[in-house]
Amino acid sequence: DVRWHIYGGDESGERSAWFDKHLADQGAADCVKYHGQIEYSRFPEVLVSAYGFIGMGTAAIEAAAAGVPVIVAIAMESRPLTQGHLHQLPDGSCGEPVAGLPTQAIVDLARQLITMQDADYQALCRREQEHALATFEIEPRMAAFERVTHSLVDAPPAARVSAAGRLINVLGDYLYQRIWSLGNRASGALARFRAG
Repeated sequence: DVRWHIYGGDESGERSAWFDKHLADQGAADCVKYHGQIEYSRFPEVLVSAYGFIGMGTAAIEAAAAGVPVIVAIAMESRPLTQGHLHQLPDGSCGEPVAGLPTQAIVDLARQLITMQDADYQALCRREQEHALATFEIEPRMAAFERVTHSLVDAPPAARVSAAGRLINVLGDYLYQRIWSLGNRASGALARFRAG
């Protein structure tokens, strides 16, 4: 028995009314619930009972960090496609399309998730959590920034240019992540489903 809970968007309530009617017309009102926008402070309580998460940006990172398997939605993609779980994407990727990485239907990956053996599911939870914490925590990013900064101090001029380029890349990556994440937190929808 799978339930899908959808959160995000819709401050006006118009989408929620349309969605509720559409679900009722399709006979899916018992298994899909559109909650609309929730307060960010309620996000952890949503994750507590989540068996899986479909979304992108900061919400996907936070779900994975909480040990919830994430199927990463592709930003600006109108079709229900994914490029995989968060831990399967290149470091720093949390929803933007990754060139050269194949896509698959979200429903196929969701089906795999809900039919996994418990040991495989627990292993996936750990991989997602470890990846999110290792990749998106601020401390490792700041440590990389400090390493590059310190390498500039006693370096010859040519090496300073190279190190400065690395510093710009580290800072650019960090800022891109923050701006991308803030944009997704403000406008992204998150969906969770729970087996049971």
